[in-house]
Amino acid sequence: MPTNYKLGRECTISVGSNTLALVKDATVTAQAEEIDITTRGDGAYKRTALGQRDITLSMTCRYSPDDAALTALYAAFENGGTVSLTISDPTLAYAGVWCIPKFTISQPLNGEVTAEIECKPSLAASTT
Repeated sequence: MPTNYKLGRECTISVGSNTLALVKDATVTAQAEEIDITTRGDGAYKRTALGQRDITLSMTCRYSPDDAALTALYAAFENGGTVSLTISDPTLAYAGVWCIPKFTISQPLNGEVTAEIECKPSLAASTT
């Protein structure tokens, strides 16, 4: 019997050709700006149109300075560069060039060290 749900463990995040296997939790947030198009003739209800869309990947990873994918994400953050990133589950995929505006390392006294990372779509670096 086929399932009508997906488990997080079925999804992958790849940085270049390296799968980021240290991901604990990941959230893909897709949203659009709301543009108010209400006129005086619309009565009691506001009218809205959708503007530009935004997509963000937020994830928590077990921190390891030896992981190639995690190292590439940190290098992109540190250098203001980009990475080739693919987020996929068994049916959907978001792939492209992404920048890393946030890279936070958490070092709890009685817990494992983790990295909180935020990724947003960007443009490829210029070659000229």
